[in-house]
Amino acid sequence: MVHCFTKKHILSLSIFLALHVGAAEIDFARDIQPVFSENCITCHGPDKQKAGLDLTDKKSARAESKSGKRAIVPGNPDGSELIYRVTTDDADDLMPPPDHGKPLKPAQIALIRQWITEGGRWGQHWAYQPLNQAAPPEVKTGALNRNEIDRFVLAKLVANKLQPSPQADRYTLIKRLSYDLIGLPPTPEEVEAFKNDKSSESYNKLVARLLASQHFGERWGRHWLDKARYADSDGYEKDNPRMNAWRYRDWVINAINADLPFDQFTIEQLAGDLLPNATDLQKLATAFNRQTLTNTEGGTDQEQWRVAAVMDREETLGSVWLGLTVGCARCHNHKYDQLTQKEYYQLFAYFNNGDESSTNIPRSQQAFADFAKAKESHKSNVKDLTTKITKRNATLKKQLAVLEKSLRDEITNRKSEPVKFHSMELVSARADVSDKVEFTKKGDGSLLVSGENPEIAEYEVNYKTGLNRITGIRIEVLPDESLAAKGPGRTPHGNFVLNDVRIYANANADFSSKTPQLLKLGNATATYSQKDWPAKNAIDGKSEAGKNGTGWAIANEYGKPNNLDITLAEPLEIDTGIYLHIVLDQEYGSQHTIGRFR
Repeated sequence: MVHCFTKKHILSLSIFLALHVGAAEIDFARDIQPVFSENCITCHGPDKQKAGLDLTDKKSARAESKSGKRAIVPGNPDGSELIYRVTTDDADDLMPPPDHGKPLKPAQIALIRQWITEGGRWGQHWAYQPLNQAAPPEVKTGALNRNEIDRFVLAKLVANKLQPSPQADRYTLIKRLSYDLIGLPPTPEEVEAFKNDKSSESYNKLVARLLASQHFGERWGRHWLDKARYADSDGYEKDNPRMNAWRYRDWVINAINADLPFDQFTIEQLAGDLLPNATDLQKLATAFNRQTLTNTEGGTDQEQWRVAAVMDREETLGSVWLGLTVGCARCHNHKYDQLTQKEYYQLFAYFNNGDESSTNIPRSQQAFADFAKAKESHKSNVKDLTTKITKRNATLKKQLAVLEKSLRDEITNRKSEPVKFHSMELVSARADVSDKVEFTKKGDGSLLVSGENPEIAEYEVNYKTGLNRITGIRIEVLPDESLAAKGPGRTPHGNFVLNDVRIYANANADFSSKTPQLLKLGNATATYSQKDWPAKNAIDGKSEAGKNGTGWAIANEYGKPNNLDITLAEPLEIDTGIYLHIVLDQEYGSQHTIGRFR
């Protein structure tokens, strides 16, 4: 099929024909596979392998079974269990079993026997075999042996004990050439001209004239259009006309007449719209994929028919370009072709990925002229906008470079400044649950909590920072000899759970503001965190009680100091000085509160 689309190769197909001289060799695909398919594959195929035998697989057919026998022993038909099973008189051993089908015919058995004798070769599926130019066979020279093609033809005739037909007369030659190349009979004038042309190049000139004819593309394009399932109507019940279908038909005809190389012929039909700077004709070529039936009958499920169209495209691709009956894999792995059901739907997904749309095409020449004019205007507008965008992008690129440099410099400067910690001056501290919870300020500025030990507690502490700008705070939980297990928590084992931390800013030294600013927190890290109770949980805004809550805890680090560092989402700056109101929410229960902190 490939070579039919290049005029100079129109006759070269014969070179690749499989012609056998002398006794014909058994071919698995041609002679044996049909016998197996009709009589054996139901029980001994890819879906079901009784006795472990799969006659579609060479390895399985030649393997030793549990009984120690092999279905096929290459070169030894009498030692092959398959021959015994299809020829035995024992009804229990005969294959196919009497209740599953008729016995094989003697001619079929003879084919299988000869095939095994010749080595039982499976051979590769023809679609997977690379093209190989066969060497022309040796034949006796003679007047009819004028080129390599003649040698193939003559060898086949000799093999079948046939004599060549007599040389055709000139009337017959021009008729045959005309029908073969352009599908039309020659005119009387053309016949007379050819008959009277006595030059040695008369035949070649006739061939050249017919190949140059517009009708050549029409004649040979018909075969491709059949493969592409071309039609000028939708099909099904309405069978509405497709008014512009002829445009794809003419593209095929013109491509053949222009000797478009087959690789380009393929690319443009499968993905012409994806080519760089694709032309209108290259986009038109992709109509190959739109030659599907369209069902517009009332009440039809459009999604059903859309899926059917996708499958049709996939299966047409398989038959036209892959030489495979892809459709068999819709429901099961292919019986013979190397295609699984999974691969079928992988290829289906490729075609199913396209968005389908319909476009009305102008029908009259004036409409086309108007469309072309509007298109040129659109192109001009696009060009102007592209120029403006390019200039604007260049300006933005320069501005962005300046901004990026400024940010990099700022980051570098910030990184070069080490984080400085400043001690804050305690103003007051209290627990919301009871006045009997006592806070004692230690010499290092920390607070030791004593007195009543409630189940839960919310500590509220006020600090004067002595600063105009802060970026975060550090909360230190500290051990103490007065605490159980040395703390730092007030539980018998020394743990605590800090469920939530809230920080408020106040510009008044007496904390008299009625609307203190709740600061947005950015991140939290700790020198140590208990599993499932990380530092970040202390600033997540949640304060549920019990094990279902969240928070920061330090189990197994009892009696040791640990830090919780909290950064603000944005630095806080107040020219008159910063005063902080800090809330430590501890709602876990069971006295999981902090015993000493700073």
